Formats: sequence, C-alpha cells, structure tokens
Amino acid sequence: MSGNTSDRAGDSIGEQSGQLVAVRMAAHDGFDRFVLEFAGTGTPMWQVSYSAGGVSNTADEPIAVAGAAILSVMVFPARLVDFEDPDFTPTYDGPLRITSDTRNVIEAVFVEDFEAYMQWVLGLAATTGFEVTTLSDPPRLVVDVSTR
Repeated sequence: MSGNTSDRAGDSIGEQSGQLVAVRMAAHDGFDRFVLEFAGTGTPMWQVSYSAGGVSNTADEPIAVAGAAILSVMVFPARLVDFEDPDFTPTYDGPLRITSDTRNVIEAVFVEDFEAYMQWVLGLAATTGFEVTTLSDPPRLVVDVSTR
C-alpha cells in the first residue's frame, strides 16, 4: 500500500440506489479496511480526505471522534432509508459508531445523511496512506488505511 495521503474522489458507477445496507470494518495484513455496502447495482460518487480540526454536522453540532487523525468519507447520493417507501423504511439499521480489531482505525462514526450527502469519519491512531476502490456484486465502497 502506498503512503499517499492526498484527497481522492470518484464518480458514480452503474445504477446506484444510494441506499446503505451494511457497514463493516476489519484488520488485514498491513491495512485496516472500512466498507460501505449499497443496495442496487452501482456505487454513488465519493470523496475521501483527511480533515483538519474537529468534525461537526450540518447543524454545526460537534461529533466526537477518537484518534489523532480523522479521515472523512463522503458519498452522494446516499441515505439510510428508502425514500420511495412511504414509511421511509431504514435500509441500514446497524450501529452508527463502529469499533473492531483494527490497528490504525480506532472507530468509524456516522456523521449524517443530509440531502443525500452521507458522511462517515474514521478516527485514526496516525495519519497514514490510504486507498479507495469500488467493488460490485454487491456494490461497495472500500477504504483501506495503512497500518504502517
């Protein structure tokens, strides 16, 4: 894995629903992996970058995140519910603060889902290089954060 810490962005791929269905995080040899899984057949647009300073939502409410560095993961269009369902049934009802056996990623924290912009942040022990990829079947956005 490279030591590249620069901002990354990607366009949407395929017929994306933007509906988040699962979030996972796990340790691997040399990196920690954070995964957002979506319904549909494609992935939304995304941007991943290091954040300077604290984290707050659109209402300017501070969001506590553990760690020495913060990696922001933005996706659009993305949401936690099915807007086409009159009851707005959640498509993701898992935890909004996730920890795992990871080495550099201390926690993943949901910031908000506002006007189809969804943000998660990763609290890291240290600023390290990261890579971002998309996978299909099922559609996923994958952020790999170096542990070195």
